Amino acid sequence: LLQMDQVMIRRVLSHLAHFFQLGWSLGDRRGEWFYALLARLEKPVHRDDASVLFSLLKGLTLARSKINCDDNNSQPLLARLNTLIVLIGIYFEQGGEECMSLIN
Repeated sequence: LLQMDQVMIRRVLSHLAHFFQLGWSLGDRRGEWFYALLARLEKPVHRDDASVLFSLLKGLTLARSKINCDDNNSQPLLARLNTLIVLIGIYFEQGGEECMSLIN
């Protein structure tokens, strides 16, 4: 991962986001890959990358809305989803004005 350039990072992130949109689950390893790729993604993001991130954010929030928060077995998944949602929504500024008002 450390040897990947920005083009490869964007390509792999787009690839993972596409398959997540197709219904692949967000397991431990896939969540770690998303986090690692986002950690290496440089700002400002290109408009194509912003589109991928926004689509991924919508998919993550949809997946989060389907989780039963009272179920202890879903807590690790909930933590992964929340981390990625905050990272994309606030750090990469894809969450809109509502997210940005949370940090001000």
